[in-house]
Amino acid sequence: MIKWIGHKVESFKKLFESDIQVEASIVCGTTSIDGEIVAAPCIEDQDGTSINIRGADGLGTDKKGGGINIRTGQSTGNAHSDDIDFYITQTSGASSGSTKQSVFKAASLDGGLGLFRFYRQIYSLQTDGQEDLIIASSADAGDYFSISTTTHGATTIQTIDDNAAAANLTITADGTVDINSAGLLTLDSGAAINIEPASGSAILLDNTVTVDGGSVTGITTLGVDSVSLTAVQTASESFADDDTSIMTSAAIRDEVRSSIPNLYGSIIKILPSDFMTNEEGGSTKFGIGFVDHDNSTYGMKVPNAATELLAFVSIPEGMKATHVDIYDNSHNLAIEVFEIDINSSGLTSRGSGNANTTLDITDVNSTATNLLAIQVTTLATGNRVYGGKVTIAAI
Repeated sequence: MIKWIGHKVESFKKLFESDIQVEASIVCGTTSIDGEIVAAPCIEDQDGTSINIRGADGLGTDKKGGGINIRTGQSTGNAHSDDIDFYITQTSGASSGSTKQSVFKAASLDGGLGLFRFYRQIYSLQTDGQEDLIIASSADAGDYFSISTTTHGATTIQTIDDNAAAANLTITADGTVDINSAGLLTLDSGAAINIEPASGSAILLDNTVTVDGGSVTGITTLGVDSVSLTAVQTASESFADDDTSIMTSAAIRDEVRSSIPNLYGSIIKILPSDFMTNEEGGSTKFGIGFVDHDNSTYGMKVPNAATELLAFVSIPEGMKATHVDIYDNSHNLAIEVFEIDINSSGLTSRGSGNANTTLDITDVNSTATNLLAIQVTTLATGNRVYGGKVTIAAI
């Protein structure tokens, strides 16, 4: 053992000058080299003195300062060296006095595995906005992983590839991954976001799901209540009478329209069978004759010159009548369109015009009781009327 004993020794300098420089302000005490370098005061109520170990300063122009090398002794055979340990005294919160506090191991460099172990928190006082922890690639120091913490504990974890964009981040958990966010949780990706559970597993979305400005595709089965929907019928497909399909609005429209007599697209055909005569031809002159000769006499024939024809047309629910056409054999007979009801008397005119010219009527919205009455004023028994149409549109 080698000892230096003395009073008011200001410093030790150039101890093993080529490798290390030791400086310690020792007011009173003993500094020894015997497995330890210790500076200890000998005066009561005096703080312990620190030991500063640093390399020698460079002397001359462009000379580097000396480094510090700390190494364990070399082992032999299959044995490994002991660890390099770092200890610190940590206050226990006890009352003041002269009792020494406990010594805690803060960190160590494992002599067997070469791992740096930390036994207390890592506390970074890096300038705000800079990386607090950087783990760089041994192949390229410009490729690294960093953690930065700023005001309110806001933390950013990022990977950097200084030559490309291949700094992928993979988290492999030998257990569950639980992210508890006190606020909004955002997954912001420059490409697709894939959620791929194991086969037979499910993705649980609790409460309300909202898709903002996008679409959800690739669903083969959609469970709603107790129903598993597997298909969506479009307008071009045949109607499927089952509890596993839903229909588009166009398919619903087509199916509904297919059950409405005389409906074709946006028109309702007025057939000869939809007409009847009024009473103005006399009590013995009711009924319509239909001439089926393929010549100028073809069409509906009134029994009396004073008789007028009336056609009655129901407007489908949710629709309105907008135009009316009546076709005759070039007579251009006068026509008038009325709105009437099935449960009361009265006629309200919605427009008048002539056959063979489209009549733009005052729109008539469908109700539970209304319908159209279309009057054709025939002038002679030689007049012939073929039929007509009512144009409809959604309300």
